[in-house]
Amino acid sequence: MSKRWIIAGQEYAAHVRRRTFLLTTIGLPLLLVLMFAVIIVLTINSQNVKAIGYVDQAGILSGLPAQVMMPGDSRGGISAGSVIATRYPDETAARQALDGKQIDVYFVVPAGYRTTGKVTGYAPAAIPQVGQDRFTSLLRQGLLDAIPGHDPRLAAPINETVNLKANGQPNNPAAAVLVPFLFAFLFYLASYIAGSYLMQSVAEEKESRVMEILATSVRPGELMGGKIIGLGLVGLTQMAVWVGIGLLTLWIGAAYVPFLAGVALPWDTVLLIIVLFVPSYLLFAASLAAVGAAVTARQEGQQLSGIFSLLGALPIWFFVGIITDPNGPLALGLSFFPYTAPMTLLLRQAAMTVPIEQIALSWAITAGAALGMMWVAGRVMRFGMLRYGKRLGLRELGQALRGA
Repeated sequence: MSKRWIIAGQEYAAHVRRRTFLLTTIGLPLLLVLMFAVIIVLTINSQNVKAIGYVDQAGILSGLPAQVMMPGDSRGGISAGSVIATRYPDETAARQALDGKQIDVYFVVPAGYRTTGKVTGYAPAAIPQVGQDRFTSLLRQGLLDAIPGHDPRLAAPINETVNLKANGQPNNPAAAVLVPFLFAFLFYLASYIAGSYLMQSVAEEKESRVMEILATSVRPGELMGGKIIGLGLVGLTQMAVWVGIGLLTLWIGAAYVPFLAGVALPWDTVLLIIVLFVPSYLLFAASLAAVGAAVTARQEGQQLSGIFSLLGALPIWFFVGIITDPNGPLALGLSFFPYTAPMTLLLRQAAMTVPIEQIALSWAITAGAALGMMWVAGRVMRFGMLRYGKRLGLRELGQALRGA
């Protein structure tokens, strides 16, 4: 076995046992899942309206029974159960029912409603949207009943809309944007975190003078190659765990939230991730390794690494512009800039099918930049390997690149 693979195995084993790796690989997605679950629970509770009341001072609903059972439906992707609407003779009775928790909200239709269209709602906190929607439907029914010979279907022209794609498969527009965005974000995290591990490793070994010992038995190219391979496998491990947790979350969540039922794994996005991960990781890893070889302390390297973190996160800042205009100058420009190309392509994939020639060109640019940066990192490591306690300035970096 070559020294490169021995170093790769040691780097992989050392980093997967770190607490920071376990926290980012398992703790981070579990935290996101917990936040997601809390949002779903809060959303469901906000729509958990079982009974509403109303005071009809305008006589709009006088033709309806004093108590009406309104069937359940789905609002915003969350199932809403049936709701009982009760008419009260005055506001005092309605308020007593609200205080006694017999109803969740009540509405007052004033005598001048037909002129103003104004309705007042009362609830312990914010008026639930489901309650307002149900009462709106009830008012519409009362107004239509006053029209002789009207079609009953006018009150609810559409009870349910089945959203399908042209091929007959379920269509979930919001999820079509959300899932690729999450994939892009996790892709960026995996690339950057693995590269950060490499920078820390190089900086620590230089700071502790372990690099001097390694230099006696391993060539700089072998050392750099082994570290890049090992930490690349660390990044792939993180991606695999994150995707697995994400799929499990979707599978469980679909049983409770109809919105998630239409979410399908975007295999085109997964394939794009596989194609883009290697050059993207190599670019970030080589860039941060060069930083680690040039600085004198790990803390200093962490400060400089923020530059590459900022570059990689630019597509997130311009997320709306990329999604709304995936073929615009901004989206195309970021698609062909090495540090932003992978994430931008993944975000564009959420809004359109990116032409294969653009993917190929972006991949070639990123791969070329990665190879160039790996060459730079090797030069910087070779030049700065034995410069203990000395930071490489611009002059020394120039000498390293010239091989002087």
